[in-house]
Amino acid sequence: MFSRTVDGREYTFGVSGKLWRNGLVMYDHQTDTLWSGVTGEALQGPLTGKHLTIRAAVPKVRWRDWRAAYPHSQVLTSHGVQDIDEDRYASYHASPQTGLFLPEHINAQLPPKALIMGIRIGEQARAYPLQVFTQAKIVTDHFAGKDLVVYRDAESEASAVYERRVDGQLLSFKPGPMWTLLEDTTTGSTWDIVTGTAVAGPLAGKRLHRVPHHHSYWFAWADFYPHTTLFHAP
Repeated sequence: MFSRTVDGREYTFGVSGKLWRNGLVMYDHQTDTLWSGVTGEALQGPLTGKHLTIRAAVPKVRWRDWRAAYPHSQVLTSHGVQDIDEDRYASYHASPQTGLFLPEHINAQLPPKALIMGIRIGEQARAYPLQVFTQAKIVTDHFAGKDLVVYRDAESEASAVYERRVDGQLLSFKPGPMWTLLEDTTTGSTWDIVTGTAVAGPLAGKRLHRVPHHHSYWFAWADFYPHTTLFHAP
């Protein structure tokens, strides 16, 4: 998810039908500049070299779980959209195919279509294989000078990445009683996984700094970020 504002001007976007490194390419209606749907970089046109600001969000949650946790949520939809539960790419997900074009950068540390969560801090990138979260919902990491808590719930498919320092205090976390909650064992505070805000305990009202993350196949992430590092569980 990206902000639509660049240098103080708001843009609207559409799908160009083009691919760059097997990734979606958008265009803006105002200048016809082409933008990467993965990195937010302007690839071609009057705004070449500009970057859209990444906005963090919980990228994938089952509707029933979200509605139970946030019953007053609004839903963005389009007129005429049907079969929203249908995955039109199911055959691709099940196949060994790696996009329409061969990746430019091959990284054999994982199978090409292994699923990962990827983050980028500055010029550094890190991938977290989803298989890491089969044993635990939470891993901690120190990456690019940041102390991180990385969360994924396999049942709800919710995920989030946060810095785990608040006012200089390093916090340790464990899963809460439901997918929307984390508990820090340092202060006993309870945190909302969606907003990063402490909702109970000594730190109530404080907020964790969210790190945007991206779900991807390994081959695609490594193609966009060939110097990425791969998280290995201790």
